[in-house]
Amino acid sequence: MDEPVLARSIPQDTSRPAFHPKSQLLTARTERGIHPNSRPRDAATLILVDDSGGVPKLLMGQRHMNHRFMPGKFVFPGGRVEPKDYAAPQSFPLSANVTSRLLRWLKGGGPHPGRARALVNAALRETCEETGLVVAANGEDVQASRLAFLARAITPPGRPRRFDTRFFVLPATMIAERTEVVDGEFSAISWLSLAEAREANLPLITRVILDDLEERLLSGTLANQDGPVPFYFKRGACFHRLLL
Repeated sequence: MDEPVLARSIPQDTSRPAFHPKSQLLTARTERGIHPNSRPRDAATLILVDDSGGVPKLLMGQRHMNHRFMPGKFVFPGGRVEPKDYAAPQSFPLSANVTSRLLRWLKGGGPHPGRARALVNAALRETCEETGLVVAANGEDVQASRLAFLARAITPPGRPRRFDTRFFVLPATMIAERTEVVDGEFSAISWLSLAEAREANLPLITRVILDDLEERLLSGTLANQDGPVPFYFKRGACFHRLLL
């Protein structure tokens, strides 16, 4: 059982309210899992935002109905970190602030900077494999700094698969080229407005992340790398929301 390890890696006392409205929502609407507990694996997701038409649109894919994990759900491209993500060069250099937040309250492997680099590489690689879109910086620091760390969430216990997922955001202008889709994870890929996305068949945590994204977009703080990053996880019977 891995939850005691997670409990030790997250401070028991915090000045932040333990039961934010979003954590209350997750607690109320998350059913108890039936599968044996397992250690969550590092994962990363990339949210591409296209605001060229005035109304921001997000790239989302619908998972095939035969998937064991979240069949038929609309999600952002992403997946688990693989060994090659540690070896790949860093396409988007991370600020010290973002690196520190990515490496906070980790378990299994420790807070090595290479782990932060691998998380970003995994988000970019999975996006390419699942959508055929190659996302890359043009080498200028001002462009590279546009990578935003939006949120972190751990799949609750009792699920067939568990991930410790970091959500990153980049503008669609960072799309460098289009290649062939090699993963086949999605049955459909669409650019959706926030309103359209909320009408889709979404996992509950994705709805919460959409709210976090909209708040950052409306406040104009998406590019602010010093702002707090919400971290959602379940301990005992309740979801918690801490700020990294």
